[in-house]
Amino acid sequence: MRLLSYKRPGLLRKTPAAAPGYTFVRNFYTFVIHAKRFIPYTYPTMFNDAPLSIERADGKAPGTVIFRFTGPITLRNQFGMRDQLRASEPPALTILDLSGVPYMDSTGMGAVINHYVHCQNRGVRMIVAGVNSRVMELFKIMKVDTVIPLAATLEEAEGRA
Repeated sequence: MRLLSYKRPGLLRKTPAAAPGYTFVRNFYTFVIHAKRFIPYTYPTMFNDAPLSIERADGKAPGTVIFRFTGPITLRNQFGMRDQLRASEPPALTILDLSGVPYMDSTGMGAVINHYVHCQNRGVRMIVAGVNSRVMELFKIMKVDTVIPLAATLEEAEGRA
């Protein structure tokens, strides 16, 4: 039984009886990166990300705080994101403007969900605004779009205040 199937012959080989099954003959990351194959989003590739910047601004309505994100939300920057979101006293309404986020991985989604729960526990409303199609697909796959309120634009989110 083949566990992995690649079209390149010689990548997999049968191992001795001490280690049954198939194993890689070459280091997987070396094969993927040097052969210019599909590169999964993993620890070695995340250092190529652009940095995440978060700008905090007051909204039009009193008690509204807007966090504008620019850059990908990934494992690399989720801890700094959490620290910055929780740096001050929670307002009545928090809006996360994700219009500048081109990509979000599962740990970034976990950070958004974590902040939503943090807000819920403190009686603060949270709305996510300006989500692009790629990030929205992640919201839909994880069914987060049914839990966290979403707005198409920042203006729409501020209108809900």
